[in-house]
Amino acid sequence: MNTDMSLLHQIPGAYRAKADYLPIERQDEKIVVAFANPLDLDDMEEARTMFMEGIIPAIASKEAIKEVYTRFERGSQ
Repeated sequence: MNTDMSLLHQIPGAYRAKADYLPIERQDEKIVVAFANPLDLDDMEEARTMFMEGIIPAIASKEAIKEVYTRFERGSQ
């Protein structure tokens, strides 16, 4: 999954550890955010809070989301 890793810095570490959503890229002044479950209103609201410029929902597997966060955490240490 191609991800704009700079967007991950906007999510505090405590949220990244449990997040089932992942910001992917900027598009039309909004952030494309992939959700493991796009019907999870708590995750949707949390992402909207993190990215006040607005979000464009997308879908990704929970495993793919966790893999990106793990790579990010390893790279940022």
